[in-house]
Amino acid sequence: MLFVVCVFCLPQLFSQAKVNVDSLTAVLAQYPKDDTVKVDMLIKLVMAYRRKNTDKAVAYVEEALKISEQLQNEYWIGISYTMKSTISFVKGDLSEAQIYCEKAISFLEKGNKYPNDLADAIMFLGSIAITMGETSAALKHYETALATFEKTNNIPKQISTIGGLVFCYRQLGNNQKALELCLEGLKKNEIAPKNENLGLLYTQIAGVYKDMGNYVLSLDYRLKTMDLMKNTGNRQGLIIEYNGIADIYSDLKDNDEARFYFQKALDLARDLKDKRSTAATAINLSLAYDDTHKQIEELNKALVYCNEANNKSLQGYVFQNLCSCHMKIDDYRTAYHYLQKAFEIEKEVQDKNNFATINLNAADLFIKCSDEDLRNFGIEPNTRYEKAREFLEKVFSKDNGAPMKQSVSAWRNLSIIHEKQQNYALAYEAFHKYVTLKDSTAGDDIRKQITRKEIQYEFNKKETEFKYQQGRTADLLEQERLLTVQQSQTLLLNDQTLALREKDLVLSNRERDLTHLAFLKEQAEKQEKVQMLSLAEEREKGKELDLSLKNLALSVQKRQNLFLNVIAILLLLGLGAISYFYILVTKQKKLITQQNQINEHTIAILSHDIKAPLIGVKVMLKKLNTDDPFVAQASKSLEAQINSVNSVLNTLLSMKKLSMGKNDKDASAHVNAIIQNVLQVLSMDIQSKNLTIKNELTSDIFLPIAPEKLQFILHNLLSNAVKYSFMNQSIRIFQKGKGICIQDFGVGLSPEQSSKLMREVTTPQEGTNREKGNGMGLFLVGNALQNESVKLVFESPETDGTLVRLMI
Repeated sequence: MLFVVCVFCLPQLFSQAKVNVDSLTAVLAQYPKDDTVKVDMLIKLVMAYRRKNTDKAVAYVEEALKISEQLQNEYWIGISYTMKSTISFVKGDLSEAQIYCEKAISFLEKGNKYPNDLADAIMFLGSIAITMGETSAALKHYETALATFEKTNNIPKQISTIGGLVFCYRQLGNNQKALELCLEGLKKNEIAPKNENLGLLYTQIAGVYKDMGNYVLSLDYRLKTMDLMKNTGNRQGLIIEYNGIADIYSDLKDNDEARFYFQKALDLARDLKDKRSTAATAINLSLAYDDTHKQIEELNKALVYCNEANNKSLQGYVFQNLCSCHMKIDDYRTAYHYLQKAFEIEKEVQDKNNFATINLNAADLFIKCSDEDLRNFGIEPNTRYEKAREFLEKVFSKDNGAPMKQSVSAWRNLSIIHEKQQNYALAYEAFHKYVTLKDSTAGDDIRKQITRKEIQYEFNKKETEFKYQQGRTADLLEQERLLTVQQSQTLLLNDQTLALREKDLVLSNRERDLTHLAFLKEQAEKQEKVQMLSLAEEREKGKELDLSLKNLALSVQKRQNLFLNVIAILLLLGLGAISYFYILVTKQKKLITQQNQINEHTIAILSHDIKAPLIGVKVMLKKLNTDDPFVAQASKSLEAQINSVNSVLNTLLSMKKLSMGKNDKDASAHVNAIIQNVLQVLSMDIQSKNLTIKNELTSDIFLPIAPEKLQFILHNLLSNAVKYSFMNQSIRIFQKGKGICIQDFGVGLSPEQSSKLMREVTTPQEGTNREKGNGMGLFLVGNALQNESVKLVFESPETDGTLVRLMI
């Protein structure tokens, strides 16, 4: 059960005298100047409205900040940001409150002119930190503020800061240090008596005793503080004490009495129109009901108050408790829904107290819910304990700094996980840690030390009280004596009842913990014995197995020897066969190489022999009478055919030349230089179509291929790009990765053509200007690229045309 009493336990900072809001508002409306007097009035209205009406408070503080910035007054700028911080704090937006408070400090610390106001802001920054669960940071802020107040000899503020330090040490579980600070504060209050500070210290002492489980002394100090608040008319302080008293009765399982005081606090908070206190008390009241369904009903009512207060932090507390309540009635799907909402809120407010409790709830839910529910959450049931441990590890994390109470609960849940997995040794260790931590916050030794210090302090006060009593009239003393006797008798009966109830509660909880600890230890020992017996049996079985394995090994070894001999013979036969076939293949390869050389040589001879007559025919055609149309047409046709045959012969000769060259693995070709050569050769064809060549290559590109081969390949690729480009278009040459690309925007490739490229000789397709080809170019390019590390890929881009990638 999560009570939010802690939101009331921070030092009451930036308190101010009561102001008549109506008269101040009227004066402000008629005040003509934008000066520091007006800012002072605005700040007073902010302080009056920040708990009742945050919208009005925001409007006033924004006006105060605007005027302060116009006046360039560092003091009032700092005070304005401090007020903005307190408003955000009341709304539960802790991150925003922290930012504004740090801005306030940056202005107030300039020139060290405003030490008390600066220390006030630093103390409030500590309050924000402790609310966010950042206890270590809060301690540093409070210590800094206390040092400043000691320099200025501001005793009331020293005591207020000590209250914050006490709360930090309580969160850390150091009750002894907390009480020492309380006693120090009480001594300081004797120097400059102030009921407000006395009430603050009594409240913290009550909290220390409650943390230790001493409900009698805790209630005694709460009642003392309640009387102080009544006598001084501090109604805001009464809300805190009513909640504190109710919290004690809740811990003692006296929910009727707890509801009585929570209701008193709620009525008073409503009467004061304090939305934040109203929302927090409503949450506390809802959890004081015994029936879970009633708790859910009241929590939903409390959520309305939280929404009215626009307090995100308290909304997160409601969602956490709704999650816990729905888990109690086994409604895990709804519980998971509220858990997700609580996590969303936590991301915004960054409250580490909140964070630790949410993760505890998440671990508890994953441990308890059904497999079907887990699947609905998108989680495999066999990972439930692993997921639960992940949430608990976040609680244990040093970065998150979970308070002692949440750490104790986390160890308890970790023990449950190990117990569910029947790992009793780890379960025992975790539960032992849980019991140790739980006892450390309320140990007998610490109680005795605190009691001794309290008795010593009370003894030191006797002389002061005696002198005070002497100054009073005899009649008044008699009346007070009779009243004191009556109150003492009543308190004695209450103390006896509380002491018995407390004793029963402590004994039952401790007996239950020790019983479960003993059970886990017994199970762990049993598990260990079973494991030892299992190991002994395994050893015996191992010995028998060793004997059978030895016998088996002997028989297996004999068989292995036989198999090895057979395999050796087969290997020798295989080796002989491989040698024979290797000699045979080598001879065939030599014959094929010789035949290829003969064929290539023959082709070269034929090419040269055929080219000579063709040149003669071309010369003769030039001499023919071209005046005759028929002869002219025949001459052109024959010349075209001769050019085609000549092209084929040139290609064959180029391939012959390339094939005769050695395949150099370290060859390297300067790409840009070769492209310039090819473009020079094709310049006439390029000009005839008015094509634009966009060469985007840099001069430092090389490919691992012989330059002659690359020139042959690029000549084929660029001549095709020219052939199949339309008039007045462009051809783009650019680098991509470790290779180059050639892109034209012409007719493109069909899927059928793409499948045959470089694999077979194809029927040539006419160019866009009726150019002819022999269909052998790309086939020969494919042959030239065999055994090369450079590859060629054809693509059809979305812009039409063809994209050729030449890459490593």
